[in-house]
Amino acid sequence: MNPYTCENNYVEVTEDSRIKGRALCTTGDFTAKYHASISNNITVNYRGTTAGYKGFRAVYFIRNNSAVLTEPTGYIASQGYPMDFGYYREYTLLITAKPGQLIRLSPAGSTSFGNAYVHVYDGQYSNMTELKNLTDQCTLKSYTSTSNYMLVKFTLSFFSQGFSGSYKIYGGK
Repeated sequence: MNPYTCENNYVEVTEDSRIKGRALCTTGDFTAKYHASISNNITVNYRGTTAGYKGFRAVYFIRNNSAVLTEPTGYIASQGYPMDFGYYREYTLLITAKPGQLIRLSPAGSTSFGNAYVHVYDGQYSNMTELKNLTDQCTLKSYTSTSNYMLVKFTLSFFSQGFSGSYKIYGGK
């Protein structure tokens, strides 16, 4: 295990034998860190040696290339994020809320798109109004649906780090 600059406490995420980013070792850092698998085989290595260090919390979700998300809040990422997404892949997420509710999508600001094409549609289908084409952009601006559906479509033509973001359903009763 290679703890990089972490001397005492760290979390390291690997997929097969590849490290999926730098070891997480910042004390008091409550920012969520996300990783998505290509091979469906992620390992979390943890080392905690400092007295009183409370460790970490990990949550996982199982999704395929097309998923319907109904949770009131959630995180989305292209497969393999933040490492390679693969090539010539398509990944579609439909975020669904109750009638009368709206959906807000907030892209992560640190994402590098490269050759990833990310389209956000206001509705259930890709022939609906496109809210935003996030291709080759890195933005913190949020996008809000006008209905209770939002479709996010990732397409990749060559290796790329992909896309990540979060969503929240709000309004209605």
